[in-house]
Amino acid sequence: MIDRRVWQAYSDSASTRAGGPFGRRIAGGEEPPVPMEFWLAAMRFGHAMIQPLYVINDAQPQPAGLRAMMGFRSAAALNRGDVAGRPVTNDWLVDLRRFFPASDEQDFNPSRLIRPAMALALYKSRALEPADDLGAEPVFERFGGLPFRDLARGYLRGMPNGQHMAELYETAPLTREELIGDNRHGLGGMYGSATPNPLNEAPIDAVTALAEDTPLLYYLLREAEVRQGGKRLGPLGSKILADIVFSIFERKSASNDQLGFWQSLVFGASGPPATMRDLVDFTAAPEGVIRSARPASQASV
Repeated sequence: MIDRRVWQAYSDSASTRAGGPFGRRIAGGEEPPVPMEFWLAAMRFGHAMIQPLYVINDAQPQPAGLRAMMGFRSAAALNRGDVAGRPVTNDWLVDLRRFFPASDEQDFNPSRLIRPAMALALYKSRALEPADDLGAEPVFERFGGLPFRDLARGYLRGMPNGQHMAELYETAPLTREELIGDNRHGLGGMYGSATPNPLNEAPIDAVTALAEDTPLLYYLLREAEVRQGGKRLGPLGSKILADIVFSIFERKSASNDQLGFWQSLVFGASGPPATMRDLVDFTAAPEGVIRSARPASQASV
């Protein structure tokens, strides 16, 4: 999901790995916190890729919705004693081969393109959040569900905007025109052409204001849509992820002497899997083996 050129640059150059603003911070501290720009923005691009329906295994040929799939988590969050802690039955076990197919000819669950939009269920599904203290509808649903939560967390923590981060990482910023877009995409078309843009109802020119001071998460999603066609993160999102990931690798270098031993012990002479599909095949149960459901003592949340 990262721009290959950015990943390769960080992989090849020790100076690039050492020069990133977050990399320097992580390398310098004894136990530095993971920057919020990483876990509250760059890493949340996955929310935009979630589909509303999935075929999770061969036992359930009909697509299952997010509300049904999140039922276990919701039950635990709401302290429903009749459901919480219930084991996941065989027909709900996720077959990762449906998400990482061996070839393009196989049926699989494609992800949504990375763009500043999410599946409708994430805006409204009550299965995703517990009720508030008054027993009313989930607070995040009243204001826009998961997208609101993601943006509100960044705002409340004072996260820098996308323009500042682009300057910090010396990345060509998105232009005002790229951020605003048209009546179908960007800030100018928040809900597409069929639905009125709520930003136009603000007492100020909210579209222009947000194009000049863009929340980092929205900026990264729009950058992926404009610069990469939604297939992967754009330059800034890729740099933030690569900077953090490679910096953590550098900090763990002291324990790398044992890495080769564990790799050979677990994976044998063939070495570790090269792709996610290889990893899925390595961990898959043999054909015809029926895996039992987890015991009730292991809460499936």
